[in-house]
Amino acid sequence: MKARNNFFIHILLLLTLPLSWSCKDSFFEASSQDGSINESSAFKSKKDFNSAVTSMYASIQGSAAAGERWITIPGYISQDVVDVSVNPKPLVSFMTDANQDFQIIWTELYKVVSSSNIVLSKLATIEDGVLTDAEKKSFTAQANFFRGFAYLSLARAFGDVPMLLESYSSSQNSLPCTPKAQVFAQAIKDISESMENLPEANDYAAVDKGRVSKGAALSYLAYAYMYAEDWAKAKTSFESLFALTNPKYSLATSPRTPFSILKKNMPEYLAENIFEVQFRDSKDWTAWGPDIITNSEGSFLAVLSAARNIGGDFDPWGGWGEYVVNKKALDSYEPNDLRRKIMVIGHGDTYQGENMTRPVGPTDWAKCPQTNAGFSTKYWLGLYNNDLSPQNLPQMRFAEVLLNYAEILFKLNNPASAYEYINKVRRRASLADLPVSNNADVFMQNLMDERRHELLFEPNLWFHYTRTGTAAKFLLDKHGITMQPNWINFPIPAREKSINPNLCSNGY
Repeated sequence: MKARNNFFIHILLLLTLPLSWSCKDSFFEASSQDGSINESSAFKSKKDFNSAVTSMYASIQGSAAAGERWITIPGYISQDVVDVSVNPKPLVSFMTDANQDFQIIWTELYKVVSSSNIVLSKLATIEDGVLTDAEKKSFTAQANFFRGFAYLSLARAFGDVPMLLESYSSSQNSLPCTPKAQVFAQAIKDISESMENLPEANDYAAVDKGRVSKGAALSYLAYAYMYAEDWAKAKTSFESLFALTNPKYSLATSPRTPFSILKKNMPEYLAENIFEVQFRDSKDWTAWGPDIITNSEGSFLAVLSAARNIGGDFDPWGGWGEYVVNKKALDSYEPNDLRRKIMVIGHGDTYQGENMTRPVGPTDWAKCPQTNAGFSTKYWLGLYNNDLSPQNLPQMRFAEVLLNYAEILFKLNNPASAYEYINKVRRRASLADLPVSNNADVFMQNLMDERRHELLFEPNLWFHYTRTGTAAKFLLDKHGITMQPNWINFPIPAREKSINPNLCSNGY
């Protein structure tokens, strides 16, 4: 979602699709529980379709899936993100099908699938005159993209998963898993079909700024082709992305810019952030009901990643330090890496976020007990008008696209050009160019080191390790942990396996 404040993601408490699923027999069912609007009574107007599509954005916005867990769960598995204790998660006990974090991610993504299926079904049978042809194409494109995005996310995380392409019926309660290769193929099909009728990000009318764009679709299409190892089509997709002009995607001058609040409507920001979860200033959380807390319009990431007890001058909650950087990751940066100086800091470092009136000083650091940790300053920027941050959460940045394109070029036997794209990212970080190597192991180590330092505390990093087959080596080399084979996937939740006897276990 490109950053604008015009298109806010609202919480649809009384509408239909993102309601609590605790009373459902299946994660696929997405009809209303209160009778206000449901699949049979809704979809009589543009407002109904817009609300249903908006629910897809809401499902990936809330702290149940995006505000925190997009980053923290894969970060914990990688060991580069640690909790308030600054101790890495013990993976033997963390990677279990009883862990509710995996249940939440599973549920939110299948909500997106169900919402998309209902919208696409209703669009196919809609009466004449309810929507204009342009509106119908727009809603179809957005629903196709989100279904593709959800299935890509599910398959990369869980492996083989159930795949349904129709509105809910009770027969879906016993669906077996579909092989992940077929799920990736469906994601490619859905995202491909979305592109024709998605505008470029800056072509949206003001009221719709923030909706998914053609650039987002092309970046995720290329990413899906990488999972399918169709390197030629991945290259073509990225080249189509490079050809877009509104905006013309490029790296911002500073690695700080894509995470700025003050600059989030400026050209440099818009040119780097291709797809992001959008937030705005939130009301005081004490005024919310209990059902809203997981899908707030403000982000918790600022307070959760701020150093613990750092004080009210630097964070409205004083800093919780719940999600911080493993000291091993902090110390892995090259000495002159600009990202180490301004994007991830250590206890005692000089730091002043853009919403801070003064730097954090020695007296302030003395109150923070997390002396053996680092702190990502991608989201910890200072004080806000309300309790939570209005900062958007990047899901796909142009810097990541360049590193993905480098991998594709190497796979297509062009190492010189591959290194040029890695070095574009390094130059922005004030680092010297890496020499070209034709050795696949050397290249992959160079690439994954660069991904680690550019994408730390972002959603896709761990999945690059699992996709490229380098996860086990990373855990052993960097953290001294022997990876168990089943850790390549998130565990399919035990609750879902108890409901559906045909559901696969994926090793747990």
